[in-house]
Amino acid sequence: MTRPDPTCLAAWPILAKEIGRSVGGAPIVLNAAGTVLRFGDVVLKRSEIGFNTSLRAHRQAARMMRDDNTNRAPKVLAWSENHQVIALDYVAGRTLRDALMDGEDAMHAMTRVAAWLGAFHRLRETRLECFDTRGPLARVPLTAEFLPEHYALAREICARLAAEVTNVPVPKAVLHGDLNAGNLIMTTTTVTGLDFENLGIHPAFRDAGQILSEIRLLSRASERGIWPDAYRLAFKAAYGGSNEALDFFVHQRLLQHWAAIPACAFNRGPRRQRMAQSIEAILGLMGPC
Repeated sequence: MTRPDPTCLAAWPILAKEIGRSVGGAPIVLNAAGTVLRFGDVVLKRSEIGFNTSLRAHRQAARMMRDDNTNRAPKVLAWSENHQVIALDYVAGRTLRDALMDGEDAMHAMTRVAAWLGAFHRLRETRLECFDTRGPLARVPLTAEFLPEHYALAREICARLAAEVTNVPVPKAVLHGDLNAGNLIMTTTTVTGLDFENLGIHPAFRDAGQILSEIRLLSRASERGIWPDAYRLAFKAAYGGSNEALDFFVHQRLLQHWAAIPACAFNRGPRRQRMAQSIEAILGLMGPC
C-alpha cells in the first residue's frame, strides 16, 4: 500500500485553513509515488518538477477553460511554495483509460476528446510553422518484440509520413504535453484534463497523436488500418480541422506503444494485452501472438 507523501501531509493543514476546509481524516492516495492525495473535494499535488512551472501551467489551464462548461480543467484553490504543493478541485468521474478498458465506444470517445482538444488549442492564438520530424521519428524504436515483421513495415510507413510533412507548415498551439488516457476524466457531460506540468508551444497534433493512438489501442479495435478514414473524418469534424501531420503523429505514438509490448502474452499486463489484441485486429490477424 502506497504511503502518503509526508510533505503533502504537512502542507494540508495550512492549505485547508486557507481554503476553508476541515483537516478531516486520512487522505486517499491517487498515485504510486504518494504525491497526489485526495482530501474530500480537494486534491493536493506535490510538484515533482519545477514548482513554479507546474503552478503557472495549472493556473493557465484553469483560466483558459474557466468559461467552458463541457471542456474543463481543475481550478487551482491554493498553493504552498514552501512545501511545493498545489491544492486543486477534485474532479469526479473516471479516466478515459478506465472507460476504454471497460468497453467505451472508440468513436464516441474520440469525438469527445477531439472536441476538448479543439477547445483547448483554440483558447490561445495558433500559428503556422514548419517543424522537423527527425526528432519524433528518432523516438520510434527500430524494432519490436511483438509481431516484428509487421512492425518493421509499419515503421516504414511512419518514416514515409514523416518525409511528407517535413517542412510543411502545421499549426502550433499551447499543448497539454502529456495527454495520455489517464489524464482525461470523463463524465456523461464533461471532459476534464489533468496534470498540465508539460504545457508548452508545440505542433498542435502532437497532443492528438498521443491520445488518439491510445484510444485506438485501448478500445476493442475492429477496423483495419492504424488510422482509418472514418476516424480521420470524425476527428476533423469534432476538432475543427486536420492536416497530414496528424497522420504522422498517430502512427508515431502508436508505434511507440507497440514497441513496448512483450512478445509473450504472459509478460503483459491487462493494458498491454488489450493493445496487442487491438494491433492484431488492426492488421487483420487472428489468434494469439
